[in-house]
Amino acid sequence: MLSIPMLRRGELSSKLSRWISLKTSLSNSMRRQRLPKPGVHMVTFRLFLITALFPSTVFAAGFFRPGVGAGPLSMGGTGIASADPTYAAWYNPARLGFAQKGFFVSVDGTALQERTQFRRSSVGLLKPPRDQDNPSFYENKILQNTEFSDEFLQAKNCFGQVRAANTPEEDWSPCLPGTRPIPYIALGYGSGKGWSLAFSAFGPHGMSRDWDKFGPQRYTVVYADVQMQFYQLAAAYRQKDWSVGLGMQNIRLTVDQTFTVSADVLGTEDPGYDAWADVNVADNFIPAATLGFWRALPFGLEVGGSLMLPLLAKPCAEGSSERCHVVAEGTVAVDFAEEAATLVTEVDGDRGVLTLNFPRLAGLGFTKRFGDRGFINLDFFYEAWAQDVGDVIFRPQELVIRTSLPGSEEIPFEDVVFPKKWSDSVGVRIGGEYAMKTDLGTTRLRAGFLYEQAANAPEAMDISALDWDKMGFSVGASHPVTPNIDVDIGYLLIPQTEISITNSSLQSVNIFDAERDPESPNVGQPTGQQLTTVGNGDYKLSHQRIMASIRARFGG
Repeated sequence: MLSIPMLRRGELSSKLSRWISLKTSLSNSMRRQRLPKPGVHMVTFRLFLITALFPSTVFAAGFFRPGVGAGPLSMGGTGIASADPTYAAWYNPARLGFAQKGFFVSVDGTALQERTQFRRSSVGLLKPPRDQDNPSFYENKILQNTEFSDEFLQAKNCFGQVRAANTPEEDWSPCLPGTRPIPYIALGYGSGKGWSLAFSAFGPHGMSRDWDKFGPQRYTVVYADVQMQFYQLAAAYRQKDWSVGLGMQNIRLTVDQTFTVSADVLGTEDPGYDAWADVNVADNFIPAATLGFWRALPFGLEVGGSLMLPLLAKPCAEGSSERCHVVAEGTVAVDFAEEAATLVTEVDGDRGVLTLNFPRLAGLGFTKRFGDRGFINLDFFYEAWAQDVGDVIFRPQELVIRTSLPGSEEIPFEDVVFPKKWSDSVGVRIGGEYAMKTDLGTTRLRAGFLYEQAANAPEAMDISALDWDKMGFSVGASHPVTPNIDVDIGYLLIPQTEISITNSSLQSVNIFDAERDPESPNVGQPTGQQLTTVGNGDYKLSHQRIMASIRARFGG
């Protein structure tokens, strides 16, 4: 049995011909190997993912628990000290104490539209023609593209087509426009004696990505659909100048995400040797508690605060003493491109568990009222990502790949760790309302501004979760249809933002990139010699929302 060392770029000229023939006869020449531990070099499969603009993705600063409601969102997402009772369960349960006697209901709809673009830099080795009768051409093709300058490159459809930095706008990787409706409903009751109760539901809220299966982004993500739903019960007790509230909520998380690894021995990103892992998991019970207060101050000032505490409810793994907020169970399916499939005889097992933690969220808001003319809000938000979240881990359950390679008949999947470079995040939101009286009633005009810090470092960014500091602007209005029914409309815009990343830590996974010496203490570990950086490049993203709601009161 031949001993096959890891391919080094400096040795291409002397070893390439032998490697080309090995592509079709690996079963006669490879020593035993193990999959590398993907947590070291795997592209991030971020759910906080991950994870971007306000608030298109589920997991990132300001997006894990985004603003809701046409009224609050048209004021920049403010509402900690001023939220209408129909939104109090979301922003600050203490504001529920302002419910008038009787029942109230709110129905909101949001049309979310976003555009995401990516132009990859330093693509890596190009896909060469499969011409094993002419190995010198094959070798030269690789050598010509082994090292790249700082110019940005873009691959179209597959890595055989590359354009330089002056590529026309329409030749970026697929631009993904999409509109998604996001509902919010609330139903509550005010006793008229200080006590109020409410139920609210929000979602599904999250992000979707569906990219070219063989596009330049394929070693970060091919497909992603990450959604969350929130269900909350809240209660409040109010006296004249103060109010306190408590909310108990359940979060439902579903994750359907596909990412790509490579089985190309030459490390050329040959799409024929791609393999795809599709993870489809869900957790239907993720409890959390929200505490809130409100206090009137002199000179028309008001202050409110809220604190959301995810509850550690479940063991992270069977028999483990470690507790996790999320233990999402489901399936993992592995598929192979044409050439890679010739090396695989069977995939045994299809179960997996995704574990992760959520951050604590704190908010502090101030409101200045100007009689019946309107008010101004100033809200601050803090999210403890660095302190609370840590790693996202996918734990395959006895998942094994069986191959035709002697000595590698069974390759077990180990835990996949998705380490992130989290940082605690601070957000600032400013908004206000001006009441304009007309013959048809009082129309309330609204406007706002928001700023959110990124929760994840740029070098750990990928297209499934674009997360950088961002700003947004919003406007809206409210008008009564009857004395007990109000209609709200609003618009929120995050202008198109472009960021260039040149120091990405995201690298592709190649299942042949492992120490093969069985005597080495690092056997099976990634060597880094066949890994390609996949996160460098230009990213563009824009986001807008159109919101509308109906609020009604009855039975008072």
